[in-house]
Amino acid sequence: MFSSSTYNGGIDMEAQGGINATPPPYQADPGPGGNKDEAACFLSSNLCPSLMMCLSPQPCQDWEGQDWFGSIEFKCSDIPALMRNGLHFAEANVQREQGFIVSPPKGVPSQTEPLTYSRIWFLRSTGPGTPSWTARLEIDARTLNTLSSIRMDDLSAANVAMCKAWNRRGEMVYVFEAMDPDRRCNAIYGELPLEGWWPWPKQDDKTPSGY
Repeated sequence: MFSSSTYNGGIDMEAQGGINATPPPYQADPGPGGNKDEAACFLSSNLCPSLMMCLSPQPCQDWEGQDWFGSIEFKCSDIPALMRNGLHFAEANVQREQGFIVSPPKGVPSQTEPLTYSRIWFLRSTGPGTPSWTARLEIDARTLNTLSSIRMDDLSAANVAMCKAWNRRGEMVYVFEAMDPDRRCNAIYGELPLEGWWPWPKQDDKTPSGY
């Protein structure tokens, strides 16, 4: 579940283009595990989440009053490779038999923070061999109907309200906030345009120098 403190740091972005429908395989260091049970792969991996995104229908606006709000956490052993290759995921990455729904706890609904339902997806990179990343997506909504209507292929980088990434030492290497252009920085590749779900920089933003 999410509270207002989760989102109210300010977050925003220009509408971005779509992503590849079929994610390409990645060339990266060995990933978080080859367990075919992807839920167990994410939950039992000894890696800490190295990439986190907050998602909403209108990332330039406060989350309160929106139909849904989401968060996705990735476990990945090679964030620089994920930047170079682009972060691509869609319906093909979803491990369907691992998803589930969480009902709101019983009790009196709060007037300031309505109880919500949550839907959980587990995803992983495609391609042969050990996955280069595995992820857990949670989307909260006030109704089950809203959660039922969400399709992975309908989401894109245009829904990213906030994004942060960390290196293997746990040091932050990337930050993006949609509502504050002054809070965007890539400590690894500077202004090199990133593909797929990376919300910034994009090719249309500006032409980077030195690459």
